[in-house]
Amino acid sequence: MSNPNFSRGAAPTLRRHLFLIGFMGSGKSTVAAALSEALSLPLLDSDACISESLGESIAGFFARAGEEAFRERETAFLKSLRESAPCLISCGGGMALRSENRALMRELGGVIYLTATPDTIFARLAADTTRPLLAGKKSLTDIAALMDARAASYEDAASIRIATDGLRPEEIVSELIPLLHPFLSEGESR
Repeated sequence: MSNPNFSRGAAPTLRRHLFLIGFMGSGKSTVAAALSEALSLPLLDSDACISESLGESIAGFFARAGEEAFRERETAFLKSLRESAPCLISCGGGMALRSENRALMRELGGVIYLTATPDTIFARLAADTTRPLLAGKKSLTDIAALMDARAASYEDAASIRIATDGLRPEEIVSELIPLLHPFLSEGESR
């Protein structure tokens, strides 16, 4: 995918971290991987990093220690990014729920909020059994209620908003790239 905002042969670099947030199933991991590939940006997945540091799955930790303990781990993860080079970060669906986390993300960089309708999320998560907060509550009504409860937190954190309904990851990336100019610097020629 070519990027019209940067010179031919020059790979852009991040000036600051860039976070992808949104409800589970909004496409954060998929879009982050596509964006990372399109712009050759380093990529982290917050849940994968936290799971690795815990030595167990997020679902396992949730079941053993509870949601509040997991949210503490998310905050610690964000604080650790103060010491790392800027990268693209795909965040877990609840990362933006804490005001402290929203403030940390804004301090550390830009925040992209990927949105989708409850119908889209329901369809995307229909066969997914790995979401602890949806255990036994995977109806369209339950998803819509949880999305509604989280919407203000996502909106508060966001620098950029992109609707993902009906779009392929490449289409979302094409919409995003022109909006990322404030967060990118032109890199060295390859």
